[in-house]
Amino acid sequence: MTDRNPHYRVAEGADAWALETAVKTLMDDGWLPQGGVCVVPIGVGEAGTKFFQAMTRNAVPILPVTAVADVIPFPNPVSGPDGL
Repeated sequence: MTDRNPHYRVAEGADAWALETAVKTLMDDGWLPQGGVCVVPIGVGEAGTKFFQAMTRNAVPILPVTAVADVIPFPNPVSGPDGL
């Protein structure tokens, strides 16, 4: 696991079961999985893959586009900010 940033970590495992164990351990400590699992080949000349899962804790949540649109006022493209 990487731990350079106090709000984000990356769980990793040699296979799906190892990744699941690492993710569950972090979840028990209050971390939340973010996005999907990334599967990466180990390297040139080596057989197999490595599994990664991004995790976050105490980070500022990323607002969905619809929520941002409700918060940020957009001027009317036809009439402008002051109306017709």
